[in-house]
Amino acid sequence: MGKKILIFLLIIAVVGATVYFLTNRELKPKKDSNKITVQANPKHSERYQIVKHKYYTLAYSQVNDQPAWVCYNLKKENVGGKEPRINKFTADPLISTKTDFNIEYKGSHYDKGHMVPAADMSWSSVAMKETFYFSNVCPQFPSFNRGTWKKLEEKVRGWAVEFDSVKIYAGPVFNDNIGKIGPDSVTIPGHFYKVIVEYHNSSYEGIGFIFPNKKVDEPLYQFAVPIDSVESYANLDFYQYLPESIQKKVESTVNLSIWGLDKK
Repeated sequence: MGKKILIFLLIIAVVGATVYFLTNRELKPKKDSNKITVQANPKHSERYQIVKHKYYTLAYSQVNDQPAWVCYNLKKENVGGKEPRINKFTADPLISTKTDFNIEYKGSHYDKGHMVPAADMSWSSVAMKETFYFSNVCPQFPSFNRGTWKKLEEKVRGWAVEFDSVKIYAGPVFNDNIGKIGPDSVTIPGHFYKVIVEYHNSSYEGIGFIFPNKKVDEPLYQFAVPIDSVESYANLDFYQYLPESIQKKVESTVNLSIWGLDKK
C-alpha cells in the first residue's frame, strides 16, 4: 500500500471517529454555563432590555417597569451562605430607564417580590446586592410573597442541594394584569411562574409552576405544570440550549415524585 493512500485512509478514520464522538457523546450540562436561552415569542410585540448581571440575567420590561423573566443557576455549594440580607432596594445601574420605584411601592400594600431570591444569593455580597435592584422585583400580594412563593423558593434551594445544581427561570405573567401602583403605573401582574430543570443520574427533569398573585392555601403540587404550559401561558420559550429531543421530554412531562411533591 502506498504511503499517500495510507495517510489518506488514516485521515478518513480520524474524521469518522470525530464525527461519531460528537454525535454520540453523552449530553451533559456545563456546570458553569450562564447562557441565556429565553426569548420573547415572535408573536410578542414588546421588546425587552436584556441585562446581564454578574450572577443572574434578566429581561426588563419597560412597559411594565419590572422583569419579564430572570435566569440563574443555583449550585449546592452556594446554598446556605452567611451573607446578611441588606433590605435596601436600589435602581439598577444597567437599565436605560428609571428603575427607582420606592415611591410606587410606598403605601401600595404590595410587597417588592424578589424573582431571584435574596436567600439564593447569600453566599456573596455582590450577588446579594444584585438581588435588591428594582429590576429584580415585582408587586406581589404580601401573603403570597411571604407564603407560597417563599415556600417554593425554599423547595428550590433544597433541590439544588439534592441534585447538585438547578437552572431556574422566574417572572410575572402580563396577560392578566390586575392593576397599577404609583405615579409611574407599575404593573401588578395577575400571575407568576417559576420553572426549574435539574440534571441528575444521567437524566434531565423539569417542572413548572403558575400561581395567582393572591393568598394561596393549596399545597405546591396543585400548581405544578409542565414547562410547556408555562411557556404557552407566559408567551416565552425556555431551555433552548437543550437538544430538541431532551427539551421536548423535559418540558412536556412532570414527575412529582422526583421533586418530592407526591400528592398526599
